[in-house]
Amino acid sequence: MSFSSSVKDELVMNKNTSECCKHAEAYGLALFGKMFSSRAISFTTERSNVAKYYCDRIYGVTGVMPEVFVTKAGNNKIEVTSEEDRLKIYEHFGHSAKDVSLNINYSNFNCEECFKAFLRGVFLSCGTVCDPVKSYHLEFVVSYSRLANALIKIIEEFELVPKYSNRNFNHIIYFKKSVEIEDLLTIIGASESTIHFMVTKVEKDVKNRINRKNNFEYANMMRTIDAGLNQADAFKKLKASGKYDELSDELKALCDIRIENPGASLSELCEILGNTVTKSGIKHRLKKLVDLSKE
Repeated sequence: MSFSSSVKDELVMNKNTSECCKHAEAYGLALFGKMFSSRAISFTTERSNVAKYYCDRIYGVTGVMPEVFVTKAGNNKIEVTSEEDRLKIYEHFGHSAKDVSLNINYSNFNCEECFKAFLRGVFLSCGTVCDPVKSYHLEFVVSYSRLANALIKIIEEFELVPKYSNRNFNHIIYFKKSVEIEDLLTIIGASESTIHFMVTKVEKDVKNRINRKNNFEYANMMRTIDAGLNQADAFKKLKASGKYDELSDELKALCDIRIENPGASLSELCEILGNTVTKSGIKHRLKKLVDLSKE
């Protein structure tokens, strides 16, 4: 089961006690379904429990029970087939068949909690959220431009800043910041999912830090090995050219050790030399040997 599905499963377990909030949530479910007009009211979901929740909410508020059909793909398609029932729902939420375009009717909200309940209904109808293990992304897919703009204004009232784009003639309202996704999930009442999201994010951040540390250490190791191999090759040339015989005993010793241990770090070279010279001293001598090999 996807993370988005688990969030919706949590939301449909919500027990609203306020009638006005139930009304607002039903409004969000209906208004942001696939179709909402006097000609068609429909909603499609993979989750049978969400389909039942939609029907129960609409019936509880308007007295109209939508019909559920299972598509060939196994999805639940909810429709209000009767024109009379569609008009009853449409007018119940303060809309008119004469309306030119859809917009949010604010008369359906009686308190601040109504706006949260409304957003919960909207998410159940057209929202999805990615598993935080994979990426941070929450979006609403809205069919109508005026509805999309109105939804953005409501979300902004909660001090959140959604982004907007178009996809396949739909209006996409989305978030990419993990903190904003956590805030929105909390607002719509998905507290357990929010905690799961936050814990997963922390675990992901820790793993990323460990990976970065390991990658950094591996890169350092490879640089050390590459430098050692290059130095060993240079020192072999010193021996072949006869310049090795002109070196001091200290440089000869380091030259031989580096040729025998091309992958050793400066610390390991110190140990081999019995810690008689510091890493800085070894680094200086290695550079001197390399410079001599180039002359």
